[in-house]
Amino acid sequence: MSAFLKKNSYTVLFLIVAWLLAFTYIHLTTDSNSEQYQTITISSGDTLWKIASEFQHETGYSIQDFIAWVENQNQITGREIKPGDQIIIPIENVRELQYFASSGE
Repeated sequence: MSAFLKKNSYTVLFLIVAWLLAFTYIHLTTDSNSEQYQTITISSGDTLWKIASEFQHETGYSIQDFIAWVENQNQITGREIKPGDQIIIPIENVRELQYFASSGE
């Protein structure tokens, strides 16, 4: 084993560094947002604006952003919804936050 490591030490070191870089890249590029979804059934009189007004406070999205998200994820426009349709809406958008406190706080 010792002779193998001496002969291939640069290769082993390269593989370890490549693995660490790949792990770091995957970890850093993974979306840190944790969204939860809910399927709702459209009732008579519902509009995307009304639904957004009801649920947007849970997501941190503006009403316009909430509507855009719903239209995009469900591949619909607001004019296309009708009673009985089921759509997916975001119900929570928790972002990973890091707080740094100075020594005096």
